[in-house]
Amino acid sequence: MRLGWVLYTNRPYGAIVGNFPFRLDSFLIGVGLAAIKLFSESIYKKMARTWFFICALSVFIVLLYFFRMDNGGNLGENQLLWLRTIWFSLISISIALLLPFLNASVSILWLAKLKPLNFIITWISFLSYGIYLVHLDVFKLVNHFFPGIIHLHPAISTSLMVCVAITISFLLYKFIHEPFIKLRTRIVSKKING
Repeated sequence: MRLGWVLYTNRPYGAIVGNFPFRLDSFLIGVGLAAIKLFSESIYKKMARTWFFICALSVFIVLLYFFRMDNGGNLGENQLLWLRTIWFSLISISIALLLPFLNASVSILWLAKLKPLNFIITWISFLSYGIYLVHLDVFKLVNHFFPGIIHLHPAISTSLMVCVAITISFLLYKFIHEPFIKLRTRIVSKKING
């Protein structure tokens, strides 16, 4: 769909990167990795090996390098077909291939023993999708209603907007996401327990 749209309309990179229907492959890649973890544990364990991680990290770095080089060069991201189409899938796959190693490593890292850090990481993971959904709108609204904020030091203005985005994400999680998760759990339990 993304390839066809770019070929047909010649849309720029910015029109693709933030367009949800054209980024569904990233979600599908995540679901595929979750399926491997749940239903093919032996394959997932092989994917968690150090050499596999090094290969995936190398691919990730090369993809970022080519993106940076092409973006900074004369052609730019809007002229290169591969940066507006297949690059998104490749970068998502390379990130997914890093996760099994990181998942296996987290339990042995000393960081895993730090309860406050675990608490923060857990809550960021709960709120990350909400933050992703609202952050651009929060930045626009804050700049619109409080135009003076842009004259503050960038670290202060960004911190304020991030706090607002996190607060809204927390409210979304508590009042929308969490009730649906509980409802799903109840429905699944009823089906399992008959």
